[in-house]
Amino acid sequence: MTLQNPDNPTGMFQKLILLSSVYIALVTTAIAQPKLRFLDPDKKLTQYIIENWTTDNGLPSNSLLHVFQSHDGYLWISGYNGLIRFDGLKFTVFNKSNTSAFSSDIVRKLAQDSDGNLWFTTQGSGLISYNKGVFTRHGQEQELDNLSRALCIDRTNKIWSSSPDKGWFWYENGKFNFLRHTTDLSAIEVRTILQGRTGEIWFGTMGEGLFCYKNGVLIPHNQEDGLSNLWIYSLMVDKSNQLWVGTGAGLFIFDEGKFRRVSLPFNATINALIEDDFGNVWVGTTNGLVRINSKSKTTEWLSTENGLQNNFIVDLCLDFEGTLWITNYKGGLTRIKNSKFANYTQRSGLNGKVVNAICEIEPDKILVAFDNGTLNIIEQGQIKSYTPIPALQGKRIRHILNDSDKNLWFSTYAGLLMLDNKHRETWFGTSNGLPDNQIRLTFQDSRGNVWIGTRNSGIIGKLSTGKTIAFNVTNGLMSNLVMAVQEDKQGNIWVGTSEGKGALSTIKENNGNYTSVPYEKFQRDVIFNIYCDSANDLWIAGEGGLYHIRNHQITPINKNNGLTDDTPFDVLEDNAGNLWLPCRFGIMRVSKTEALDFIEKKTEHIDCKLFNKNDGMFNQECNPTTQSVKTKNGSLYFATIEGLSQLEPSSIIFNDYIPPVVIEEVIVDNQSFMTNKNQIFSPDKKRFTF
Repeated sequence: MTLQNPDNPTGMFQKLILLSSVYIALVTTAIAQPKLRFLDPDKKLTQYIIENWTTDNGLPSNSLLHVFQSHDGYLWISGYNGLIRFDGLKFTVFNKSNTSAFSSDIVRKLAQDSDGNLWFTTQGSGLISYNKGVFTRHGQEQELDNLSRALCIDRTNKIWSSSPDKGWFWYENGKFNFLRHTTDLSAIEVRTILQGRTGEIWFGTMGEGLFCYKNGVLIPHNQEDGLSNLWIYSLMVDKSNQLWVGTGAGLFIFDEGKFRRVSLPFNATINALIEDDFGNVWVGTTNGLVRINSKSKTTEWLSTENGLQNNFIVDLCLDFEGTLWITNYKGGLTRIKNSKFANYTQRSGLNGKVVNAICEIEPDKILVAFDNGTLNIIEQGQIKSYTPIPALQGKRIRHILNDSDKNLWFSTYAGLLMLDNKHRETWFGTSNGLPDNQIRLTFQDSRGNVWIGTRNSGIIGKLSTGKTIAFNVTNGLMSNLVMAVQEDKQGNIWVGTSEGKGALSTIKENNGNYTSVPYEKFQRDVIFNIYCDSANDLWIAGEGGLYHIRNHQITPINKNNGLTDDTPFDVLEDNAGNLWLPCRFGIMRVSKTEALDFIEKKTEHIDCKLFNKNDGMFNQECNPTTQSVKTKNGSLYFATIEGLSQLEPSSIIFNDYIPPVVIEEVIVDNQSFMTNKNQIFSPDKKRFTF
């Protein structure tokens, strides 16, 4: 679009012309980018983000057929109520009520040629092209009104399709050219057309098998070649130039003149095939979505049982950002995109909804516990059963400690269970010396002492010498409800509490004697967790924000300084020096370097990135009373109110794809102008809206 002032260009018009230049530059930059595929092949299908559109949330129709992305970034969707264009926010419908090229509303297959023209077949309107806002109908003179759901544009821009009335054809330079065969082709329905690696054209038919058109000759392929089902619904040529054939009863590969069956988890109609940049093949069926791993050749199945809203898939499309789009039979539109998180939920196999405790018991082997006393193991992305411990059944597990001798300590609200490395059980409670059965957590310090934090009676130290000591509000704690225990580099034990006047105390050792002293400089009443870094700085997640303590100097960091939320529940530091802070809105990430710059008054603000459902968390609200875990290999685990979210900080992929920018409409002094042609405005115009 060009905006001109024919007399004396003002600053306003100069700015508008500059904006047009920026628009052109953005589109050029975007189109020049490579097509990147961000569906992480190492993630399980259930770990992706799955989003759905139906008529309940803005989709114009649930009865969809095919989906296609044009060069300018729009998503085009065909169906029984017209052609739908989606820009990521808004759906626009083109049909016979607003577009003269349409005689009916049934739109079928979509494709785009190298010149940018969008082509689609219809029932009742023939072959239609679209470019720069203009729809053009082709074939009316030939009475080509009804076309099939098959459409292919080859590498020379020939358009291939078929008509139930006229037969199979290609369209070139305004002329329809019909194929000839010994059989009347108009009697054979074509469902899919594809150009092969050497330029041949493949036709998949309904009940008559597969045909190859090459050098003017149409060659049939059927049972004699190993194709056991002659109903062909989809075709694809992969990166190794193998032809994949989706039929009404399974999937085949055409290899050296013969068809061989591809093993799938079930037998179903294969409606769509697409290959991603990792060589994985995605199979859309009438019974869900299957991914075939290019390396292992293993299959993974996604259905309504584990995430899809509809099992009957009609078509698949991978867009420029690597997002997978699915049209569903009378089920709307689905988007599957990469998630930064792996999620483990009750639906995917956990024994409970809310995870109360997380513990790494071996490298990359995570033990999780629930209110009902049951346990699960998470290992290599799989949820596994953990041998039930009868003594824990029905007990509310609050924390798990794996000590230096590989003993497991289970804190429950019915006492403390120690399961030693030979699986012998020992219970601790009021019956054998503890002041309280409601145990919140345990912590082992560098001296081998085990500290037991309780719900109502303070903290007990089971010293490595065999001696037991206790601290509560009568001898140095700020409250009897213990929330956090941490050791600094000097061997001091820091205790965070709740429900008191102040929430921080220190336990110091001197010649084998321990004393607890309230840290009265810390004025907040709730501490969720404490982290001591390699520089012996303390980072405290508590009411009112994140607190940093160095040399008894306390510095708060909160929303006023850049945090998303004033109530972080925990602090984890990743291997790159970022602090991760779970909260009620997701998980905040802060650069520790930036935080220290703020603390040292080098800057007045810090940048905080919030990760939430948009990044793949199944539920973004974190559990405030469950400690997060950083594993030995650097993975981070966060408990939410619906399961567990795992993050690999070093593997986070950020989508830096710049989408095409298209100005669809200009409103000048409340009058709308389309942008598919040049517009000239006089200098007296005052308000321009893009």
